[in-house]
Amino acid sequence: MNRDRYQNLIDEFNKSGSTSEELSEYKVDNAVILAAGITKETIYAPPKGLFLIDGVPIIERLICQLKEVGIDDIYIVVGYKKEMYFYLEEKYGIHLIGNPKLDKNNIFSLYLARNVLKNTYICSCDYYFNDNPFSRFEYRAYHATTYLADARRKFVVKTNSRGRITDITAGAEEGECIHGLAYFDRDFSSTFVKILENEIRNYRVDQMFWQEFFAKHIDELDLYIKHFEPGDALEFNDLRALKSMSLLFVDSVSTRIVKNICNQLDCEEKDITNVDILDAGHSNITFKVAAKGKDYVYRYPGVSGKNIVSRERETFVNSIGKQLGIDNTLLYIDENGHKLSVFIPDAHPLDPKNKTEMGKLARALRELHNFEISDEDKVRYSFDPIKEADRLLSMACANKDDLFKIFGELREKVLKIYEKLEQDGFRKAACHGNVSCNNCLITDHSFDLIDWEFAGYCDVAFDYPHDYDFEEEDLLSFLTYYYGREPAEKEYRHWLSYRAIHYWYYMCWATYKESLNEDCGNRMLDFFEACKHILELTQY
Repeated sequence: MNRDRYQNLIDEFNKSGSTSEELSEYKVDNAVILAAGITKETIYAPPKGLFLIDGVPIIERLICQLKEVGIDDIYIVVGYKKEMYFYLEEKYGIHLIGNPKLDKNNIFSLYLARNVLKNTYICSCDYYFNDNPFSRFEYRAYHATTYLADARRKFVVKTNSRGRITDITAGAEEGECIHGLAYFDRDFSSTFVKILENEIRNYRVDQMFWQEFFAKHIDELDLYIKHFEPGDALEFNDLRALKSMSLLFVDSVSTRIVKNICNQLDCEEKDITNVDILDAGHSNITFKVAAKGKDYVYRYPGVSGKNIVSRERETFVNSIGKQLGIDNTLLYIDENGHKLSVFIPDAHPLDPKNKTEMGKLARALRELHNFEISDEDKVRYSFDPIKEADRLLSMACANKDDLFKIFGELREKVLKIYEKLEQDGFRKAACHGNVSCNNCLITDHSFDLIDWEFAGYCDVAFDYPHDYDFEEEDLLSFLTYYYGREPAEKEYRHWLSYRAIHYWYYMCWATYKESLNEDCGNRMLDFFEACKHILELTQY
């Protein structure tokens, strides 16, 4: 059957539902949905196939679109948080294939599903199709493609005059890109499976995307393109991508988040609009929402944060900050880490070279440190940076080497300095614990110190901005504002030396984060170098 004849029959089927014997060999047998993967943003969230669009999980929309055209034999390869997909068996009658190897790529998922590959749609669970892309019949094997102006993270295809893929490359700035679903016909599936079974145990084959594996054998496998317009197929492989959609949060926490927002803002669920993901790191997910014409920020706590920070300490000290007018953004916070704040438009971070802005910060911290708390609260909310650093380092050792040995020499120097600093008898107080330029929101009319996750009762010298190049005159200027006079030599020496403690703690924090495969950039190295530098400067 030629292409035009086939297309006419398909068009007729789509219009009237009538078909002919000529199409029988082109009938789609089944579909395989790849849903085993994990992305760095989903440590605290559901699997990406369960991201909600208009209140419906993406994977359920795929299943319904397949069933709509009569494809009921559906297989889902699951891995990460697979138990969250179990309900689909009973609800839709699909089949689950378990992938226990989360360190492998989707070629391994196809290997596990190899026995069901026939005339088969291959779908990724993180694609959302505006219109149903599936058909009861398909003529030949293809991969959906879309022309993208930014193709740097995509596979770009080249084809011959008939549309057969002849080359796949990566790293191009723009081009016709692999994007969306694929379809294997029986001939393609048979050849693909034979090659895959022969090579799956070869070095690093199981680390490939299946499209890369196809590209290795492009001369043996006939795969054509099927062009989709931009916007027809939308990919949501991380939470940030959802911000332009009508997303209403994720996972079973949705109800609680909505309830918190509605209670605090005295609004109804329908009033919450314009969800915009601000940060989707492992420790938290933070998003902006609009309600009744104003913007707010909601923080949903992540998994690793509970091993790093004390929400009880944060809630206590942040509430003091609100009471003193140091953080006027805070509307709601609880000891589980949920937090609702006012969004401050047009705010900029602190400029450490701007003496007026540094003066505002210094005076705010002085006011916080002067706040009287009870002896009972001093014990309850105590924060010991050395003990906390050792705890983080111990947890990091589980996935790294013996870090106490690797950092042993530096740690001994830090401990000696800490003992001498404790002997100073320097004042302790309720502290912010993570003073940085980005945590200061400044406008022409306001100053707010935000992000109190590391707050606690500790040495006041722990509260000095840590995220810019240190110069001694900056510390002198800061302390002059803080004390309302030039600091005494002992005061200056104490604050200077305590920066080594500060940097040591945050180096251990970054080391623990990296042990969880979280991206901390160069912060661990930066804190390591900064700690050594301060130890060289210290006068103890």
